[in-house]
Amino acid sequence: MQVLRLLRVLGAGNAAASDAMSDILAQVATNTEGTRNAGNAILYECVQTIMGVESSGGLRVLAINILGRFAKFPLLSSFRLTHPTCLHGATHA
Repeated sequence: MQVLRLLRVLGAGNAAASDAMSDILAQVATNTEGTRNAGNAILYECVQTIMGVESSGGLRVLAINILGRFAKFPLLSSFRLTHPTCLHGATHA
């Protein structure tokens, strides 16, 4: 998760770095299983990173789809979908 946070810092406002990391973010987002808490935590950080960097529209759609999966679980959606950083990124997609 710390690597995802580092990628978020490196990619913020840097289109070239964001483009270079887009394949990695897509792989993490699609290959991480969200059936356990650890997987959900990784997916959440991945969404935060995608929304925090200069990512492509397709990658942002993937992040929104992950958020949609979180919305299916009441305990997850009550915190994650109302968390200010999550909403900030989603409103600027």
